[in-house]
Amino acid sequence: MDSRDLLVLTPAGAADPSFAIAAGRAGARGVLDLEFGSPSPAAQALQRLRRFSGAAFGVQLRADAPDLFELLTQHQPALVILTGADAPELAARVDTLKAARVEVLCEAVSVAEAARAAEL
Repeated sequence: MDSRDLLVLTPAGAADPSFAIAAGRAGARGVLDLEFGSPSPAAQALQRLRRFSGAAFGVQLRADAPDLFELLTQHQPALVILTGADAPELAARVDTLKAARVEVLCEAVSVAEAARAAEL
């Protein structure tokens, strides 16, 4: 297995990019978990993550989090993991990210969610 196949997520709700930065420096893909984040701490964490890990970082967030989704245009992650496969916004979020050439993964916690993610 190649180290780039490893995704290292930061602890949920912490908005601390330290683990993601360390993962990137070790050759894995660091992902800042913003699934339960709020805009101000998330913006600071994204700024720090981009500064110390370059362009090869990822972000995880809910598809129905418009304030956090807007931050992605400013910080341009290479990878986004979308949660909330039942969110009506999911298809539009996937299309927007794909158009921006961002790798998109969808978290699925059921077979139905996996099938929907595969369709998108």
